[in-house]
Amino acid sequence: MLKADKIYNYKESLCSTLHKADSFFGKPLVKRVCFGLIIVSSFILIYILNILHPIFGDDWNYCLLPDGQTKVKSFSDILYTQYEHYFTWGGRTVVHIIAQSLLLAGISIGDFINSLVYIAFTLVIYYMTNQSNKVRPSLLLSINLLIWFFQPAFGSTILWITGSANYLWGTLIILCFLVPYTKQALSPNSNSYLKAALFFPAGIIAGWTNENMAVALIVMLTTFVIYYKVKYKQIPLWAITGLIGAVIGCVIMIAAPGNYARMNNVLSQEHINESFIVIFIGRFAAAIAGYYYFVLVPTFIFALTLCFYRSFGKKTDKPIVFVAAVFVLGAIVATLAMSASPIFPGRAAFGIITLFFVAICILYANLDFSKALVKQVIYTTIVFGLLFFIADYYRGYQELKNAEKILQARASVIEKGKKEGIKDFVFNDRIFPEGRFFHYFELSYDPNDWHNRMFSAYYEINSVVVK
Repeated sequence: MLKADKIYNYKESLCSTLHKADSFFGKPLVKRVCFGLIIVSSFILIYILNILHPIFGDDWNYCLLPDGQTKVKSFSDILYTQYEHYFTWGGRTVVHIIAQSLLLAGISIGDFINSLVYIAFTLVIYYMTNQSNKVRPSLLLSINLLIWFFQPAFGSTILWITGSANYLWGTLIILCFLVPYTKQALSPNSNSYLKAALFFPAGIIAGWTNENMAVALIVMLTTFVIYYKVKYKQIPLWAITGLIGAVIGCVIMIAAPGNYARMNNVLSQEHINESFIVIFIGRFAAAIAGYYYFVLVPTFIFALTLCFYRSFGKKTDKPIVFVAAVFVLGAIVATLAMSASPIFPGRAAFGIITLFFVAICILYANLDFSKALVKQVIYTTIVFGLLFFIADYYRGYQELKNAEKILQARASVIEKGKKEGIKDFVFNDRIFPEGRFFHYFELSYDPNDWHNRMFSAYYEINSVVVK
């Protein structure tokens, strides 16, 4: 009986503490201050990691003209490089222009801008999912925690310059383009010819970002357009021109001759002689496996949130579940579109997982927070999430900091050696990344390895080897 009393007293104490915290943090002024503090803190923390993360691989390559020797010195050089890139390597012109522009601006400026874009990314998800609701700092904090814990390639998609341009920036562009479509589904807004004219080029840019996400974007836009017709009996002109633009942008990207030249090169190197059907089945199986490996946990979180929303969602006539389902549909389509790719790395799941985050947060933002159980579950989850985040952030910081010391030492040796006429370098301290915060593969024992050659070209030396 005594044990039962202790449990009851503990429960009452916890409920009382949560109630007091909710009363304090529920004040409008406190909410706005907390919201601002989350933005500032998120920027500082992500900026620190951006500074520590080195440029690597494709970064070195994109600092150079197609000849692989001359440094990019102007925006016209970037346009020329991407023109050549389109015919020899791939069609992601929009995001690769962003990557080269960040590198041209300089590492310090690029890291700063990249950190700002991360904040913009979280705020767009917040705005998209919290439309017409009150200021909710817990939602913004939850968005950051979801990204931190459940993006399997955090460093490759947010800290690495080329990776962030491809995935963070590319996904942000797509989300921004989806905002008015989502808003139209929840509450119809005005239409104009100017808006319709602007949405056409905006659609081209959004569709010209990333292959699997562009396909998902088109399916999502089509679904929204059909919904407008069924629900409101008319389709805004801007929604149609935006969809047409997205299709054109996607076609331009996928039709790039470089895609097929690269694909044929890969197939010839692997000596693949199987039929297209056999290759497709193999890649389809790989896409499903990638979904299982990278996206299963976000799927499970969405399912839990949906069940919770069914029981504790606000009473509204807005199609909340439908909009969330459209984003889940987009995530599934983007996964299936990976069947066209020979590999499914963790960074390729960034956009897919982000669509699940949006679906989760739409449901989250429309829970009935007047119910005590909702607050208890949310606040308890966030507190434990923050505790794990502190430990995980420290681990990621230490890994990047230790690697930075080694890489800075190498750069110093190279600069000193170049002044003495040395053009060939050998290093003995190998780096072995352990976590998902560091996009780096140690240079090879072979000076002719791709990474070694790009490193040598970037630092203007003959060769480098890491033993």
